[in-house]
Amino acid sequence: MTNLSDAIQRNGQLAGITFGLSDLDRRTSGIHRSEVSILAARPGMGKTAVAVHVALKAAESGAHVLYCSLEMMAAALAQRALTALAFKLSGNRRGIPYSDLRSGRGITDDDFRLLRDAQDYLHGLPLVIEQQPSLTLAQIAMRARRLKQKYGLDLLILDHIHRVQPANRYRGDPTAEISEISSGCAALAKELHIAFLALCQLSRATETRGDNKRPQLSDLRQSGSLEQDADLVLLAFREAYYQQQPQATDCLELRIAKQRQGPTDTLKFFCAIESNVISDLALDTRLEVAA
Repeated sequence: MTNLSDAIQRNGQLAGITFGLSDLDRRTSGIHRSEVSILAARPGMGKTAVAVHVALKAAESGAHVLYCSLEMMAAALAQRALTALAFKLSGNRRGIPYSDLRSGRGITDDDFRLLRDAQDYLHGLPLVIEQQPSLTLAQIAMRARRLKQKYGLDLLILDHIHRVQPANRYRGDPTAEISEISSGCAALAKELHIAFLALCQLSRATETRGDNKRPQLSDLRQSGSLEQDADLVLLAFREAYYQQQPQATDCLELRIAKQRQGPTDTLKFFCAIESNVISDLALDTRLEVAA
């Protein structure tokens, strides 16, 4: 009843931390504290793009975010963040591929100024990127506790769960390893009262489905414990990935495959993957893409 009273007083405002996507926020009421949300997909579907988008939008809303990257280096994630912010600062018109930030190819003086402004904006956000690979869940928990005590922590993003170093106790048994990590994530979310978004790889079963390669909940690797511990499971899919035709923009599907406290659904969003831009479809998509 106390929670209901609080919800009424919020008058439609989010109960959790924003995904930065209006339709998804409406269906889920955000990413909730003390709960584990899973974002799963095959490689190339945009898991990291969505995770970076969520990290930026959550930090912009005032949430303190820890992005624990066990796969990509902080510099590579920062490049994605800069191009996403540059797109926003350009009035949703200028898409700069983050691959160009590494080569310098095609970056104009206007692009450089836009990226510099994006860098200044990024420095002001309460977002910390942890880039050390092969961390155990205990090491991740230690960093999260330290950050929460020193600066505060509202959202932990783990990229990704299959890169967490398992404890010696279950080494060599993938199902037991994932089960221990999954339950540990749930325990950490409850202990620190933080929202927890964990990225996850799907099995190769989707690649054998002919024309329709959309993922299913059963495609989660070692899915039993992940399904059980997760309060929310999102499955990401981009049909354009399989069309083998390069294009500036495409559609990202996010399927709410499990929601403990709400309905399932499939939502579609605007996506310019090469610039790490994810948004509602209502966005005017007439963007200019750097050559």
